[in-house]
Amino acid sequence: MRSPTPSIRSTPSPTPRVQGGAVAIVALDPVAEVVTLQNQTAGPIDLAGWRLLAGDERQQYRFPEGMVLGPGASLRLHTGQGTDAAGDLS
Repeated sequence: MRSPTPSIRSTPSPTPRVQGGAVAIVALDPVAEVVTLQNQTAGPIDLAGWRLLAGDERQQYRFPEGMVLGPGASLRLHTGQGTDAAGDLS
């Protein structure tokens, strides 16, 4: 059985638009349900309001206000419940 592949979709916001490929899924662990995202640009990217969706869109995470991914920075997103921490979101 194949696990759904998450995808990033942005929602409208007053921040500048980001060119395709600026934020990449660099690691995916479907068993642990963890995805690692990385900013592949030389500038910060404001992720506020962006959503990360599982393939069937029943699982989703909306990035909170103030969530900025610095140049070259990465973060790990866990599914399920938990508390957000620097570099690790739940």
